[in-house]
This record gives sequence, structure tokens and C-alpha cells, in this order.
Amino acid sequence: MPVGYPGWIDSTPVLMYSSSMETRRILIAGDTLFAEMLAQLLATNPSVEVIGVVSGLDECQKILPHQPLDALIYTGKATIDQESLAQILASFPELPVLCADLSANTVQVIVSQHLRVRSSNELLAAIAALPKRS
Repeated sequence: MPVGYPGWIDSTPVLMYSSSMETRRILIAGDTLFAEMLAQLLATNPSVEVIGVVSGLDECQKILPHQPLDALIYTGKATIDQESLAQILASFPELPVLCADLSANTVQVIVSQHLRVRSSNELLAAIAALPKRS
């Protein structure tokens, strides 16, 4: 969870779309009809460039080093491949992974954030910046 996004744990943020959004490069992973339909839907928006659709998170490892992306959307099973997700987050810590579930009207955003901490005061500042949990 990124530091500096107040309310991400305490409440659901309200996201607003702007047609003036800069173009975002997206890769979709998921061996489902939903992944294909999502790719077609997003491709109609001039603010989204769909790089491709792969069948699983393990296949992303082959593409990610060669394609600069703004986000990865996973549309797979309810249980995500934890090992592949961990490898992606470790290799590409600034890449957000959005987990979209067709059976629910939510998207889980997973990010890995590396903070340089050189002292206990900086560690305490990072802890203090975390959102409160209920």
C-alpha cells in the first residue's frame, strides 16, 4: 500500500475518471473471456494502450523487462498465484497490480514500495505515514 494515500484502509476511495488522463500502458493477465473483453473495452479508450493479454502472471515475467508499463491488470481466479505475484512485485516494485474480479464490483490494487531508510527516525516517519487501520 503506498504511503500518502489517506483512507485506503479506513474507507473505500472514490475514484473519478478524467478524459484528459495521460495515456497509460496496460498489460492484462488472465486466461478468461473477461480478460479478452476487458482488453477490447480498454482499447477503445484513447487514454489506454493495451500492450497485450497473457494467460497468467508467470507469463508477465517474459514481457515486463521489455515493455515499460503503468499497470498490470490480473483477471484470474479468486486465488492469485502468490509466487508469481511476489516475483513481479520484487522485480518491478513501482508497478501497480490491479486484481479485477468479475464476481465482485471491486478492484484490489497491490503495490510494492521501497523506501530508503537510513536511520531509526526515518523508519519511524515511514511508520507514522501509514494510514490508520480500523
